[in-house]
Amino acid sequence: MLRGWGVFSRRLAALLLAAACGFLLTSGGAQGRGTPAPFRVGFLVKVLGVDDSGTVVPLSDAVVGVHPGSTSGTDARGFAFVEASPSTIAGDVVTIDATKNGYAGDQVKLVVDRDTWVLAHRNVNLGTRYIAHLQGIKAPVITLTLTRQAGETVDLVVQVKDAQLKPVQGAVVGLNRLSPPIGPVTHSYTGVDGEATFFVPASLIESGLQARVHAGARGSRFSDIPTSVIGSGQRIFLVILPGKPGTFVLNPALTEIKNPNAPELTIDAPGGTALDDHTGPYGGAGNAGDWRTHYTWHVPGTLIAGKDASITLGLDIADVNPVQPLLVGMTALAPNFAQQLTAHYPDQPTASKTYTVPIAADEASAQEITVTVGVLSAQVIYHYER
Repeated sequence: MLRGWGVFSRRLAALLLAAACGFLLTSGGAQGRGTPAPFRVGFLVKVLGVDDSGTVVPLSDAVVGVHPGSTSGTDARGFAFVEASPSTIAGDVVTIDATKNGYAGDQVKLVVDRDTWVLAHRNVNLGTRYIAHLQGIKAPVITLTLTRQAGETVDLVVQVKDAQLKPVQGAVVGLNRLSPPIGPVTHSYTGVDGEATFFVPASLIESGLQARVHAGARGSRFSDIPTSVIGSGQRIFLVILPGKPGTFVLNPALTEIKNPNAPELTIDAPGGTALDDHTGPYGGAGNAGDWRTHYTWHVPGTLIAGKDASITLGLDIADVNPVQPLLVGMTALAPNFAQQLTAHYPDQPTASKTYTVPIAADEASAQEITVTVGVLSAQVIYHYER
């Protein structure tokens, strides 16, 4: 008896659901489409993408749209819910698409029926939910898979500056292939801001590309473009002209920081400062106490073979607890140059000195000159290029 009742209840639920859906989707049918039904047809969409390793992963922040209808962004799991226009009913054809920067878009056309839609009810009562539960109805998911976009381009801006880091107007900037077929690709001229803009296929950069800059009497330079410039938005590639023969210009992009003392020691290479914070977990009892040492330095922007340059070093020891003698030092290194500055707490807690650095005339033939500042066991290496 109970088994028969179960079959009867499922059949009854099916009839009730069919009647409910038929009423909702055909409401006002005698007068054409009439007033929209009290729900809108919606779609649950999942967007997947193939990453660089070939693995299929959910794509967040993809844009999903149903036409006609709304658009929405995917969440961290790659899901988005979009609603068709209020006038959409069963039997209509809609288009669902998904796009994301760096990927080729995908779309699918669907006939609206119960196998594809999710009913976005304005008023879902308990009875409707119960009928859906008896029938085992689950929200269908539309899956779209995006692939990496072929022919991805890079908005590349080549900045040209002179030895004093001032923009160079009117320089000729050429892009040349470094792999077969080797040769020029295109060229342009820098404006008043010293910039030339190119839209370059990412594959061309990956295979090897070089920027060749000619600025007449102001000099020339050939610089390989690294693959690190590949990405979205404007990408800046800086070329600094050597100026006069034997002139070496600091290239900030090549500065190296080797800091085995981190996180106790923090370094700001562009600002020429460092802080050894020997307090908290790095100081106290068992670690010889607390103190802070501030390091400062200044290196030149240009080195000229056969002329002297200068380097300034500074030290400041503070917050020593308990009071105790401390000897702290820092170093500066360059070709044929090595100096150390020290400070001694408590009798001389601060020290500063400017050193003369002779740059030999025979350095004119070198490809680059490096200047190294040493702090504790760390090094900051500045590269100067012709």
